Amino acid sequence: MGINLGKIVILAALSTTMAWGEVVSDEARRYFDRGLAAVEMAKSVEDYQIAIDEFEKAIALAPEWGDLYYNLAMIQEKKQQYDEAMANFKKYLMLSPNAPDASAVKSMINKLEFRQEFQAKQQKLSGIWVESDGTPFSVTMEGNRIDLRTNRRNLSGDIDEYYGPGLGSMKVPTTAVETMAFHLERKGDALSGTWETKETQVEQCTVPKQGGNVEGTMYEKGGHMVLTLQRPKLKVFYASPFPLSFETKDSCREVTVIEQRNLTMGFDGPLSSGGIGAEVSTMYVPGLVFPEYGWTGHLSINSLARESEGNGAGLMVGDEILAIDGISVNAIKGNEAFRLLRGEVGSEIELRVKHKDAKESVLIRFKRVPVSTEFPKEPRQVWFN
Repeated sequence: MGINLGKIVILAALSTTMAWGEVVSDEARRYFDRGLAAVEMAKSVEDYQIAIDEFEKAIALAPEWGDLYYNLAMIQEKKQQYDEAMANFKKYLMLSPNAPDASAVKSMINKLEFRQEFQAKQQKLSGIWVESDGTPFSVTMEGNRIDLRTNRRNLSGDIDEYYGPGLGSMKVPTTAVETMAFHLERKGDALSGTWETKETQVEQCTVPKQGGNVEGTMYEKGGHMVLTLQRPKLKVFYASPFPLSFETKDSCREVTVIEQRNLTMGFDGPLSSGGIGAEVSTMYVPGLVFPEYGWTGHLSINSLARESEGNGAGLMVGDEILAIDGISVNAIKGNEAFRLLRGEVGSEIELRVKHKDAKESVLIRFKRVPVSTEFPKEPRQVWFN
């Protein structure tokens, strides 16, 4: 449904009186004409705001002039301001109940109600979703298009990283993170589109950007998405100078494809606005062995926000979260764990935690506090849950 410029021009020529014959003031007519000019000059949807401002000035001077509300509603529909457009169409019908286009305007209102519901559904599904390895993704929906983006996906499952001190080499856990995006089209519950990553630095080695096709399914009722794609697993090898070499710094020796794999990635979301007020990490350090990254069935507290009620309840930095509301963390995936941490602001959560160096775990109960539902823009930015 677009703006009917033909009708606007006709109204400009003929609608100089109100329904019962009261003459429209020159000043109101002036703002009306200025609004028409703004519509004719508009080059983008954003430009229609100028016309809206002019029509609203006219309405302030001639609040019973029904045609003003019709034209204002048509422009607001163009800007996807559905609430305002419906209200002004209804005002037009109230002031002009016998207008020849009354039936058409009622149909417009019905269509706008549907668009409003569709828009609300999109907004409800937009926000932060979490991948099965615990990585947060920003999800935006517009029409049937869905975009997922993250700037902090750990590469531990996609890269075997090796370091060579001298002549030997050993596998080490990778701390590298990548920027990844999905561009999807939705048809019913089916999803299809493409994925891409940016060029990523892994120590002295440069991993080139990657991409390909992706398919999946949206389970809207449960707030769950599953995507499948093919992605290579890489070996990255960098080394210190070899003996009797003139080299003095580590350098990249190898970036090669080990195998092509079919990956299935699950996402839960969007996350609620209430959480425990803590930075939660999936990194796990098993004794004196190298730390493990990605999802290993472990959650720990890196830091606590001042407003977190967990502070007074006994939650501490360094705690390992063993269970959330009675559900063992090591029995679920990262997306499920982070979703369990969230809930309505003020709702109670029960955590079983193990304090650092403690032998026994303890139960802690407290209320969720408001946490940001905005995706952290910088990879190093703290993400409170």
